[in-house]
Amino acid sequence: MHIKRKYLKIFIHIVIWLLAILLPMVLFNNPEKEFTIDKIIFFIIHVSLFIIIFYSNYLFFIPILLSKRKFIFYTLAIIISISFLVLFNHIASSIILPDIAAPNTHNYRFKGSLVFFSTFLIAISTSIKVTQNWYENEKQKNIIKNEKLNSELSFLKSQINPHFLFNTLNNIYSLANRKSEHTPNAIIKLSHLMRYMLDDAKKETVELSKEINYLSDYIELQKLRMADKSKIKFNVIGDGIKKEIEPMLLIPFVENAFKHGDIFSDDAKIDILLKIEQTKMLFKVENKIDRSQKTKNDKGSGIGLNNLKKRLELLYPEKHRFTTEIKDDIFVSVLKIWFNK
Repeated sequence: MHIKRKYLKIFIHIVIWLLAILLPMVLFNNPEKEFTIDKIIFFIIHVSLFIIIFYSNYLFFIPILLSKRKFIFYTLAIIISISFLVLFNHIASSIILPDIAAPNTHNYRFKGSLVFFSTFLIAISTSIKVTQNWYENEKQKNIIKNEKLNSELSFLKSQINPHFLFNTLNNIYSLANRKSEHTPNAIIKLSHLMRYMLDDAKKETVELSKEINYLSDYIELQKLRMADKSKIKFNVIGDGIKKEIEPMLLIPFVENAFKHGDIFSDDAKIDILLKIEQTKMLFKVENKIDRSQKTKNDKGSGIGLNNLKKRLELLYPEKHRFTTEIKDDIFVSVLKIWFNK
């Protein structure tokens, strides 16, 4: 498939430049005179300039200016390029190559045809580049969609896995036996968790405030199995309303902290910070680890974060920063995301 696309691209460019060669010959041709070698040389010079204009627009002006919505600079670049072509024609036909230039190259009609054909070539190169970019974007969307489909089962198993559900239901059962007033609230939080997983997690993006509520419910349910709940801190600075984010993007950090962190020792802790600004957000998770309790199972502790790294590269290219490190037996993971404007 890749080879076919490559040959198709080459074929399209060949067709374009066949037109670029034939059309100037028609424009230059004088029925009363033969098409001489000198004229052909003059035509080749102009075709070369057309090629330069075409690929300047295709390779530089569109990616650097048009794709970044710098419309004024893009328009100026096009005008300057066409003006250069017309100026070169005037200099070549009047000064450098006056002997081989066709007589009609000095009139305004011919210069107008140069402007028209240059604009025509720029329009073609723009159409090709825009179509190519659209195709690549659609391809990238399909990759993301497939990645999401492949990761959904993984999320269902890792975030709301049977082990977590078993512990949560067991804790709720214990609360019910003690006739604790916290039992209804725990059941409600579990239902919120499941509803988010079944409904909102299927969407392309969700409001950040919903993701925050999901994290809060998850943390509160995890606290049910801890005697000292003060070891778990979740602070949110800023407003998550009207800020969109990929669903289930933050939970791997928290799940990793509870699953692989040392949360039952005297100095155990999990500190979670979410700072939301107008154009970006910072998510930081710190959890105590016990190096002496490393087992073979810990080799898989980074799988969730590695999968997350891949998702971030697909979903937020050049708009995120993700780092992890260990400081004095504290595992620190930091995620920065710049919101789409």
